[in-house]
Amino acid sequence: MFYEDERYGHIRDYNFKEIEKLLNMFNFQIVKSCTDGVYYKEKLMVSSKFIPKTFGDTVIIKARKK
Repeated sequence: MFYEDERYGHIRDYNFKEIEKLLNMFNFQIVKSCTDGVYYKEKLMVSSKFIPKTFGDTVIIKARKK
């Protein structure tokens, strides 16, 4: 999508750095980023307070247009 030298399909997983780069390309500033924690069979196993944002099941990003 935004890497000219790498070809991916239209559906893929993105990591935090890729999302950050994509948002910056379109003039967005990240206001807050966090995770929802680690879940197993719909039960919260590790709270988001105890893990880095990139380790949780879902990365949550709030961004604002510059």
